[in-house]
Amino acid sequence: MKRMREGSEHREARLYQSEDWYRNLVELSPQAIVVHVNGEIIYANPAAVTLLGVPEARDLLGYSIFDLVDPNEREQLIYRSDHAMAKEGNTIELMEHVISFQGRILTVEGMGVGIRYDGHPAVQLFIRDITERKRAEQATRYAEDLLRGQNAVLNLIAQGTEVRETLTEIVSQIESKSPHRRCRIFVESGNHHFYVGSRNRINNNLWSKSLLSSSGATIGNIDIHNVFASPPTQTEIDLYDTYSQLAELAIRQWLAAEEISRLAYRDPLTNLPNRRVVEDTFTSLVSSTPDKLCAVMMLDIDRFKWINDTFGHDVGDQIIKVIANRLIECVGADDVVSRTGGDEFTIVVCDDCSREELWLLGEEILQSVQETVAVGEHEFSLTISVGIALYPKHGLTLKDLLKNADSAMYDAKAKGRNAISIYALRMNDKFEDRLILEHDIRHAFEHEEFVIEYQPKVDLGSYRITGAEALLRWFHPTRGMVSPDDFVKVAEDMGLIDVIGQWVLETVLKQLQDWDIQGARDVPIAVNVSAHQFVQPAFADFVGEALQRYRVQPQLLELEITETAFMTNIEVAAKNIRYLARMGVKIIFDDFGTGYSSLSLLNSFEIDSLKIDRSFVEGLSWRDATCESILISIISLGQSLGMNLIAEGVEDEEQLRFLKERDCNEAQGYLFSKSLSASALERLLTDNEPLRIDV
Repeated sequence: MKRMREGSEHREARLYQSEDWYRNLVELSPQAIVVHVNGEIIYANPAAVTLLGVPEARDLLGYSIFDLVDPNEREQLIYRSDHAMAKEGNTIELMEHVISFQGRILTVEGMGVGIRYDGHPAVQLFIRDITERKRAEQATRYAEDLLRGQNAVLNLIAQGTEVRETLTEIVSQIESKSPHRRCRIFVESGNHHFYVGSRNRINNNLWSKSLLSSSGATIGNIDIHNVFASPPTQTEIDLYDTYSQLAELAIRQWLAAEEISRLAYRDPLTNLPNRRVVEDTFTSLVSSTPDKLCAVMMLDIDRFKWINDTFGHDVGDQIIKVIANRLIECVGADDVVSRTGGDEFTIVVCDDCSREELWLLGEEILQSVQETVAVGEHEFSLTISVGIALYPKHGLTLKDLLKNADSAMYDAKAKGRNAISIYALRMNDKFEDRLILEHDIRHAFEHEEFVIEYQPKVDLGSYRITGAEALLRWFHPTRGMVSPDDFVKVAEDMGLIDVIGQWVLETVLKQLQDWDIQGARDVPIAVNVSAHQFVQPAFADFVGEALQRYRVQPQLLELEITETAFMTNIEVAAKNIRYLARMGVKIIFDDFGTGYSSLSLLNSFEIDSLKIDRSFVEGLSWRDATCESILISIISLGQSLGMNLIAEGVEDEEQLRFLKERDCNEAQGYLFSKSLSASALERLLTDNEPLRIDV
């Protein structure tokens, strides 16, 4: 018995020793261990205390483990715990549970085992904190989902999907990944204004960002709105920022595609249809209704090159846009107005129109273009030339119609510009002649076919030579002498008139230099200056530099300018006249009496001489009373203003007698001398004899 008692005591000692060892093991375990009876916590090791964030284990005692888990998981945990408590040693697996205790939210997993604690059935739970792991897994899934979403959007962009569909997908992805938020994307660029997403704002803006083009211009906006008033997390902000970049990319690509399409079919300056649209319209029109009458109009702004050269292309571009809008207002809704280059426009008149109706349309266009165009501080009075070709009468193809309308347009310019011309067969020959003439003018300038002749001016008191007018002559190798009336206007249209004018001026100054070296008598030489050349801001500087280069005294140079030069740009003309006058260069007002505002200009500028237009002098030969009255008025006006008076085109004694009796100062014409070569004039100047005229 003693031996049995000793054995029992030994086993109890070992059991107590084992229980102490186990208790110490639980206490020291890094894994959270909790013991509960029917949910009530009766023990928690230090690791569990740390996990749940309480100071001591006793702060947990009495709490129900079931109250810590999500209500949706509570029944399942109770059922498993009952199973463990039913028999010592029964084990259960703790699935993922979200527990919440005093503000701490954790995700845990582990296992439980049925035990006896202080002689009562209990469940011992071994709990592992997997919060960070779950967060990492969730972040990975979120990133993968975000990447899939972004790739889906990028695929839509790459496939050229309609921009609204792409933006709708972006809105959908934002709202699916950011619950309780609403998204709206607003697009605003040029003529495009629309939005996708939420129609109504809910509470206040939560997050907003402007969408920008590659140049930094605003092309839209993305707004995130609250459903519940809670601030966005950093993850949400990153999400919004990422998708805003995708929205920006989608809109940019769409706008770029729109611009490419526009450039393919539209003129970039005016946004008018281009030549390609004209071709498509005409082809569609004649193929669908081959018997339909239609027309093609070619239009060209008169003397537009001068505007570009004088005021710069920016001003010219603004004028082109104004004229484009006016043309659109003139035509019908189905007609097509196209800019085909520079200052040239094409109109396809699609409706059945008679010649009379087309002419009326042309007149409406002329009147519309003539209305003053204001650009900045400048105002311009413009005209346009219109050529018309009818389908099918004047051509069955667009190529033929454009060619014939172009011929008609040049015919309108030949009539004096600001005119309308309907194609006629004879115009093709005239058009081809003009092309040949343009080629010959360039050839003439390059091969020195132009020469200068000089027509003497004489004093009507002494008949001595007082000066000469330099006259441009063209000796064509096959045409012979070509009249300036036949090529000067064409040279203006070609943009060569300034170059030719500079050559004439420098040739005259070189001749004056040579005469001075040879000792010939000094007389002033008058040079005609085109309106286009005279209103160039740098013209006076060019004259001054040329005078210095050839060492010619300024008083030996006279510049003849017409009223057109003043009216083209009064401000620049006045500045150049003042500068030239200070240098000592004389200004002659040429063709006086033919303009509508000549009298108003005389008191405004430093003009030295008036040259009476030959048309009034010619009228004296047949005793035209009107011409006589005009001549008397001009001479009286010039004398009252103290100006020198020069009559041109004097060819008979009757004309000379009338002018002498009215005290006209000078004259030139065939009665005194035809135009002479430089050497012939030099001989007359050297002789210094009066020209013998019997009156």
